Amino acid sequence: MERQRRAEEARLAQERLREAQRQSEWRTIEDYRRRDAEIAARTGTGRCIIGNQADIAQCEQYRRRVEEEQRIQGQRNAEAQRQRDYEAQRQRDIQQAEVRQRQMEADAARRRASPCNGADELRRAGPQVQPYPVNAPPHQRAHIDAVNAQGRDAWRQQLLGLEESCRRATSAQAPQQPVYPQQQSQYPQQPVYPQQPAQDPNQDPKQVLKQKLLEAILKGR
Repeated sequence: MERQRRAEEARLAQERLREAQRQSEWRTIEDYRRRDAEIAARTGTGRCIIGNQADIAQCEQYRRRVEEEQRIQGQRNAEAQRQRDYEAQRQRDIQQAEVRQRQMEADAARRRASPCNGADELRRAGPQVQPYPVNAPPHQRAHIDAVNAQGRDAWRQQLLGLEESCRRATSAQAPQQPVYPQQQSQYPQQPVYPQQPAQDPNQDPKQVLKQKLLEAILKGR
C-alpha cells in the first residue's frame, strides 16, 4: 500500500508539472500573440499564426529575415537618394559654373580694353574659389578641388597677360625726344674760286704781258 501511495504521489506530481508546463507555454503563446500584433503593426511584416512554441520560433525567424531585408532595402534607398542629391547638386554646379564662366569672359574683355586698370582689379579680386557644399562626399570635394586649381591657373595666366599688355601700352605712350632738322648757317658761304698761280714779284711786267699775249695767240690757233 505504501508503495502504491508513493507511486500515486509521483504520478500526481508529474501531472502537476506537466500542467504547469502547459500553462506556462500557453501564457507564453498568448503573450507572444499580443506582442505579435504590435510588432506586425510597427514593422508591417504581417501577423504570425501561433499555435505552439515551434510557431513562435518560426515567426521569430521570419521576422528577423524580413527586418534584414528591410534594412538592406533601406540602405539601397538611402544610397539612391544620395546619388539623386549628388546629381542634382552637380547639375546646379554646372549651371553656376556656366554663369561664372560667362561673367568671367565679360570681365576679361572689359579688362583687356584697359589692361593696367584690369590688372589692378584682377590682382585685388584674386582667384575665384568654389566652396564645398554642406556634407559634401569625398568625390565631390575632389572635383571641387580640381575646379579651383584650374581657376587659379587661369587667373594667373590672365593676370600675366594683362600685365604684359599694360607694359606695352605704357611704353607706347611714353614721350619721345623731338628730332630737329640740322640748321644751316645764317651766313652765306663765300664762293670758292680756282686758285691762281702765284706770280713772281720780281718778274718784269712786260715779260708777263708778253707771256699772256703768246698764250692768247696759241689758244687762238
